[in-house]
Amino acid sequence: GGGRSGADAQRDSHRWSGGGGDEKRAVSDEAVLAGLWRDSCLRMPYDAIYAVYKRRCKLRECGLEFFDVVGCTTLLGFEGPLQSKEMLNMIMSMELPNSLMARYNRMGIGGALQSVGKDKYKNFIKSHRAKVTKDWQTGHITNYEYIMNLNTLAGRSFNDLTQYPVFPWVLADYTSEELDLNNAASFRDLSKPMGAIGEARAAQFRERYEGLEDMAGMGPDSGGMVPFHYGTHFSCAGYVLYYLIRLEPFSRLNATLQGGKFDRADRLFRDIGSSWLSASAENLQDVRELIPEWYSLPDMFTNSNRFDLGTTQRGVKVDDVGLPPWAKGDATEFVRLHRQALESKHVSERLHGWVDLIFGYKQRSKEAQNVYVNCTYEGAVDIESIDDPLVKEATLAQTHNFGMTPARLWHKRPHPVKNVPEPYRVGIGGHGPLSVDVSKLGSQIKGSLSGSGGQGAGAGAGAGAGSGSGAGMADNDDDASKPSSSSYSETSSSRSNYGGGHGHQFLVDGDAIKWLEPMAPPLCIIGAPQHVLCDPRPLPSDVHPQSTLPIAHLGVTADHGGRPMFVHGPRPGGVSDRLYPPKYKKFVRFGAPNCGISFHVHQVTARHREKERMVSLHEGLHLLPISCVAITPDGHTIITGSHDSTIRVWHHLKKGRHRHLELVATLAGHKSRVICLEVCSQVGTLVSGGHDRRAVVWDLRTCSFLHELRGHQKPVGAVSINSSTGAVVTLAGPELRLWSVNGALLAFSSITNSPTVAISTNGADWTSTGGWMGGVAVVVGHENGEVSLFSMKNNRQAEKADRGAAVKRSADDDRRASGGSSGGSGATEEPSGSSSGGGGGGGAAAAGRRGSTDFVNSRSASQSKLDALAMLFDRRQVLTADAHYNNAITALCVANKGQDLLVGDSRGNISRFAAMRLDHQSSETVSELLNPDMNR
Repeated sequence: GGGRSGADAQRDSHRWSGGGGDEKRAVSDEAVLAGLWRDSCLRMPYDAIYAVYKRRCKLRECGLEFFDVVGCTTLLGFEGPLQSKEMLNMIMSMELPNSLMARYNRMGIGGALQSVGKDKYKNFIKSHRAKVTKDWQTGHITNYEYIMNLNTLAGRSFNDLTQYPVFPWVLADYTSEELDLNNAASFRDLSKPMGAIGEARAAQFRERYEGLEDMAGMGPDSGGMVPFHYGTHFSCAGYVLYYLIRLEPFSRLNATLQGGKFDRADRLFRDIGSSWLSASAENLQDVRELIPEWYSLPDMFTNSNRFDLGTTQRGVKVDDVGLPPWAKGDATEFVRLHRQALESKHVSERLHGWVDLIFGYKQRSKEAQNVYVNCTYEGAVDIESIDDPLVKEATLAQTHNFGMTPARLWHKRPHPVKNVPEPYRVGIGGHGPLSVDVSKLGSQIKGSLSGSGGQGAGAGAGAGAGSGSGAGMADNDDDASKPSSSSYSETSSSRSNYGGGHGHQFLVDGDAIKWLEPMAPPLCIIGAPQHVLCDPRPLPSDVHPQSTLPIAHLGVTADHGGRPMFVHGPRPGGVSDRLYPPKYKKFVRFGAPNCGISFHVHQVTARHREKERMVSLHEGLHLLPISCVAITPDGHTIITGSHDSTIRVWHHLKKGRHRHLELVATLAGHKSRVICLEVCSQVGTLVSGGHDRRAVVWDLRTCSFLHELRGHQKPVGAVSINSSTGAVVTLAGPELRLWSVNGALLAFSSITNSPTVAISTNGADWTSTGGWMGGVAVVVGHENGEVSLFSMKNNRQAEKADRGAAVKRSADDDRRASGGSSGGSGATEEPSGSSSGGGGGGGAAAAGRRGSTDFVNSRSASQSKLDALAMLFDRRQVLTADAHYNNAITALCVANKGQDLLVGDSRGNISRFAAMRLDHQSSETVSELLNPDMNR
């Protein structure tokens, strides 16, 4: 072929772009490549940076990991340490208004943070470590959160399999039918590494160390030998893939590691009890610890992707992971109890020993029998000084295979101890208080985080709440805000015969109640969280609305005391309002024919002295009027849903006095009007509900479809996300549903008394006396002005085989109903039968009367689907207020760290309910709540 002329080459080096008409615009190759490069890059605005941490990459400090304000992380590897330090110093010197560093500066924590460069980062890490340790010691964060923080500070990352976060084994009992968390024998010894737990194996490891120590003493002939106890590590990439083999992308990576197929079935992760025995006693090559998913992700134990994992030499097919008997064949129940064990009083008061071994001064302790291969420790190998490329490659391969020890956070001092106080003590007759573990006195007498995993707490708590002494609680209303006069307040129960016929004296510790309050489950009695009991509280005098329009949205300011805020809607013409976070000084108005939104003054300030004055207008955001709005807590992202069936994600920019909305993405997953939206930046998800009976879950960061929540028979009128677990609550007509973070239906109920709105309380699901299994999980408002508080309890009606068959039939029905396409209507027959069966008592006199909200108890042809669900809704209390009588509830808000509930109705009325404190109750109320015999 002939050559091309310069003119031809120049002509072909352009791309034509443009729409209709004859006008076209030439775009050069360079511009096209620049556009592709821009789209392929991840852009993170400075105001989106939450924190940045140094990371090791190939034994060099040449990595940085960025955390953004929505919880996503990005790991960057640089050419060398010099480049990463330069970037870190530049980032630390910038104004990052929403970063952790800026927050510490505003709080006055670590004054040296005002320094620059290396010193600023060093002081930030020191201040952050000190703060999270203090928060953990004072009960403000859980053990799980604390261990995750330590992993982050020590260089561990979910983005690096060789330095994946490490968690401890905390249990030693994987054989009992019931897990007893009041028995110390149920727990692993956290003061010893895994290799030192089984004494026979520990002796062999000590013998190995002594032999290598003798070799190291031979001088030059030792070959630089550094003695160690264990030739393997407690964490490495292979162990992570071993645990997560049933989940993508780890299953694909696992197969790649084994040459394109899974390892032999006998070597796969298939049984929890066997894995514990291998790591603690039987296998000299296995001293592994756990990963965070053991305490948070039931999906890792089920083969939901139906991978062919092979058959063992004994002819057993490997499928789901074998669970301990006390898990009752349910991976969700295993994770719940496992997490409960991690957060128990026993582990909380001994966790410091494990921290010393993994992150502290015992990292290389011969006496603690905790020495690993030398190259796994930070700074043990100077990879830059190795000139031989083969030796360098072998050293890197060795660390990848063996794993890497976290950076040491405490070099000389032991880790501080955490002491968990008991909220009350028990005395027998006139003998005074006994120093006993109250959780052993009965299924209802438990501490805040140290309850057993028994199933009696839920029903017993409901009964206690229902039969509470109305007079006693009403008489104590005026004293509800008064602090206790002494550390212990003594109450007695003369009606009890517990403990040999003597009356009980309950000594309530006011200081302990205060210590336990930050982690108290939502809307439960603080100090006795196995009970759900709320009572009315007055609102500030200037909070009461002056309009009879419906309450559209409720919120609470973040300042001390938490001032309630509200807006109205819908107004005539369909216009409605929504509070604009984080300070609620503005509100957003939507629903007008201009298909846009506007910002208005909500709180009068020196700059904006006219309430409801418009400060910004944005028109034409959709083809049809906007029907709903959701806003992230920082106010940076606004999501709009429209009558045109689309959802749009906007980035809100404020430059001076001007506001701009930048379109991020348009989401199309509905066929008709979008009714409701909920966004959760902590989990990184967005949920939409539509008139087409669809509920769709979206990824907030990538603005992409995740999954559809199928089966609604009515338009989806309310959705809510649990920020602690990612679970989703949907309300479609009378149908209340609870879904897991991955879209599995957990619970269903059909409520007859016209529910109007439902929200999640953000409670954790791992405590037996709080969270889903006993505490309040969902709050539902009704047409008649009542508010129902629901907890969750286990569904033990079906065997595991029947459960699997029912779920499969349900999935088949879904596919047939949708025509075999994921884009179908998702109209699946749901049972109208009850998933509750009662279980809970009503509210006490001071908090309201027993409502008429009941469940349909008839069984339907689809009852097998109901039996297959993991949990049941259990109503614990019905709240009523005179102001809401026969007025439909239109807005709900759980505030003050889950201790307050704000309620708004269709006539513009607002009321407040609050969880009761044990130390503020009368002696009769305390006795009735805590004495098991009085409620039998």
